[in-house]
Amino acid sequence: MTATVPRRRGLGAGSAFAVRLRETMISRGIGFAELAGMLARTGAPTSPATLSYWASGRSRPRRRSSLGVVQALEQCLDLEDGELVDLVDIDAETWRYRSAAEAARLLPRGKEAEDARRAWGLRWDDGLRREYVRTALDLDAPGGEAILHYDVVLTAQRGGADRLLAVLEAPPDPLDSSDARVVGADLGRRVALPGGATLLEVVLPRPLDEGEAAVLELAFPLPGAMERGRFVSWHMRPADLAVTEVHLPRREGPGERGAQAGRDWSVRRTVATVGRAGRRVDEVHAGSLPRGALLQSVMAEVAAATCVLEWE
Repeated sequence: MTATVPRRRGLGAGSAFAVRLRETMISRGIGFAELAGMLARTGAPTSPATLSYWASGRSRPRRRSSLGVVQALEQCLDLEDGELVDLVDIDAETWRYRSAAEAARLLPRGKEAEDARRAWGLRWDDGLRREYVRTALDLDAPGGEAILHYDVVLTAQRGGADRLLAVLEAPPDPLDSSDARVVGADLGRRVALPGGATLLEVVLPRPLDEGEAAVLELAFPLPGAMERGRFVSWHMRPADLAVTEVHLPRREGPGERGAQAGRDWSVRRTVATVGRAGRRVDEVHAGSLPRGALLQSVMAEVAAATCVLEWE
């Protein structure tokens, strides 16, 4: 027999989590015992009594160990990533406790990406952990044309994960070039974002089992990259390690004529990261690099970030 979920009045400030949990359980027709069973099957066992306390506002999840339960609640109740996570105050100032949905909204063009994602019917919580992300712009490519590389190592956090979203600092057209190369995935839907970026759906060959890994490699020409003098990488999902690179030319080319020819590059590297305190912008390097040098930024335990590499 399904237990009823009591409707409570008079809950004090900070009860948004309780209200959202309680109203969702009522709308789904799910009681505490049934929900506890669902959580146990996901590997996040929680007693019906604890769920009752949370839904009534008598207590709230506060410990780090409770985060996995809250995330499992979103999954069991078929909620969007962050609908419950963003309403709890886990006692930890760390990237792991901010949802992808909340982080994306704090980044430039996040609203446009969010609107497109919702129109496609996809979740930010795609079930794929980014172990490693590398976004590299090779301005010194052998063929003489700038090449953008996007490489990702993924691990499925749940069975059935089969696609991810990426924001690339490029218009959609080069993705359809005959010179584009995709390994380990297929390119799905895409939409242009303001400023020349693209939100891209990347589709795996098949759904992954929980714990299974996948490696994706994407490379395509990016005309005019040299003249723009700046390159931006986007990280709108948590990543253990995120690398942004620009391979600066060794030879004279567009942007290196006259008085600039043969001189060192003047470079700047700026990183905007998202944490529980909000969005923070740090200029982490400014100076010069010799011809043919590698301009690079390496970020560990990234919740969401943009990295701007500039040269002249």
